[in-house]
Amino acid sequence: KMSLETRQKMADAHRGERSHNWKGGVAVAVRGIRWSTEYSAWRRAVFFRDDFTCQDCGQRGGDLHAHHIKPFCSEIELRMRVDNGLTLCQPCHRRCHD
Repeated sequence: KMSLETRQKMADAHRGERSHNWKGGVAVAVRGIRWSTEYSAWRRAVFFRDDFTCQDCGQRGGDLHAHHIKPFCSEIELRMRVDNGLTLCQPCHRRCHD
């Protein structure tokens, strides 16, 4: 068994820029956008426009996701455009990203 101190050192050795998943701090910036009131308003507008109905299977209500038609990460100018959004239920949204 490793001590708590050893486990902490190992975790710190792979944190931030030293992590194999590091992408230059992009996640922090994206998190700030996705937690903003502007993003919340965009999601709400997409849901209302689509009448809280999945645009793929037709399920009304439930666990709905606001999906970006053009990618969120590459199409910066389209991120908050309602016409770039689509309401999908969780299973349909998962299929979009497979």
